[in-house]
Amino acid sequence: MARSPRKTRLRDIAAQANISVPAVSMALADHPRISLQTKRKVLQISEQLGYRSSQRLLDSSASGPSVKRVGFACIHGTLADPLTATTMMHLAGLASRQEIAMETFCVEDISDPAVLTRRLVKFAEGQDGVILTGYVEQPAVDAVGKADVPLVVLGDPLRGTAVDHVSFDFQGAGRYATAHLLKQGYRRVAFVCELMAPGGANSHWHDGYLLAHHDAGLTPDARLTLDLDDANPERVYRQAPARVGEELINLPEPATALVVSNPFIAEALIGALASGDSPLPMVTASLGTPRPVLQYLPQIILSQEILAQYSFNRLLHICRHAHSRPLRTLVPYQTSGF
Repeated sequence: MARSPRKTRLRDIAAQANISVPAVSMALADHPRISLQTKRKVLQISEQLGYRSSQRLLDSSASGPSVKRVGFACIHGTLADPLTATTMMHLAGLASRQEIAMETFCVEDISDPAVLTRRLVKFAEGQDGVILTGYVEQPAVDAVGKADVPLVVLGDPLRGTAVDHVSFDFQGAGRYATAHLLKQGYRRVAFVCELMAPGGANSHWHDGYLLAHHDAGLTPDARLTLDLDDANPERVYRQAPARVGEELINLPEPATALVVSNPFIAEALIGALASGDSPLPMVTASLGTPRPVLQYLPQIILSQEILAQYSFNRLLHICRHAHSRPLRTLVPYQTSGF
């Protein structure tokens, strides 16, 4: 009579995980003294070995092992930036409501990538999971992944990295805004932004602008794309009206409407509209809620609160489920005044 296969025991899991048997037992019981990374590792090994009690870790709470602390890391950024600060504020509120501690890590100096990566990994290793934003590069993401820390990146997917990404649907926003003006009968719709970096938000806005023209069977005039090519906000807002007048309105066939991806540039242009220098219909973006000064314009609303909710919920999911497949999540935009 054939002998039945030997059942997997805690010591088998401990041997593969390179930890003690008591530590395995505590991990399966979701003990607070055991890190989330160890719990995930134990769960993964126990499932691979067919350990009967491997579901205990998932069953110990509503949806997986408990998450005690998360990190918010901003690379080449500062909490003085209103977008970063607003995102962090909403994340902190979400964490607080679930009694999860949240720590922040901001680095402005990225001149030495190796030092930056070491500091980021050290920060990440003290967290159950991390939400990463800013100037994110592949080596830093890979290093956090090798440390077995769950990670969600705010922004576009990086080539060669298998991590979760959450970003606004900028392409959809640009497409919707442009289509609105084209449907109103404007055939010389211009696109204005402060800086169009490859793969950046404004680049995606512009892709949507081009797609809307394609949808309408039109070929946009390349001269109607105005990249102010300046990362200095004050200088951009000050120069925008004159640049729009010189480069879009004084064309032999001038622009008849504007899509402006930056609400502060749109505000600067409002003055020109009021003075009659740039009497053009305009669609712009707004971050969070419709801006009062732009209340008479159609606005694409990009909510930092919704971005925070999507990224936070996704981070909790991958913290609790070791085998989650990386996803790219597009946060939907809202509209006002259309």
